[in-house]
Amino acid sequence: MNVKEKTEAFRATCRVYKKEKENISQMNPDTLPEGDKQLYIFMKEDTEFVEKTCEKLARECGNVARMTVWLLFIEGRTQESVAEQYGITRRTVQYQVNKWLTKVL
Repeated sequence: MNVKEKTEAFRATCRVYKKEKENISQMNPDTLPEGDKQLYIFMKEDTEFVEKTCEKLARECGNVARMTVWLLFIEGRTQESVAEQYGITRRTVQYQVNKWLTKVL
C-alpha cells in the first residue's frame, strides 16, 4: 500500500470510529455468537488502529498534529474551521495533515 491508500484507509476507519467505539463498549465478546464475535474483533481492530495512529501522531509530530487530524477525520470538522481555530490558512492545514500522515503511515 502506498501512502495515499493508507491515508484513505485511515480516513475511512476514522469515519466509523465513534460508532464502533460505542458499539464495542456495549458488547461482551464472551457471550456473542460466532459471527458477532468476528464483527467485534474487526471493530476492535479498527478503533485500535485509529487510536494507535493518533498516539503515533502525537509522539512523532506533536499534539497539534494529533488534534488537527482528530478534528478533521473523527469530529468531521472542515479544513476551514480548523484553520480558523489555529489562525492559519486552509491550505496550510491540508499541507500539514498530508505531511504528518505521510510520516506516520
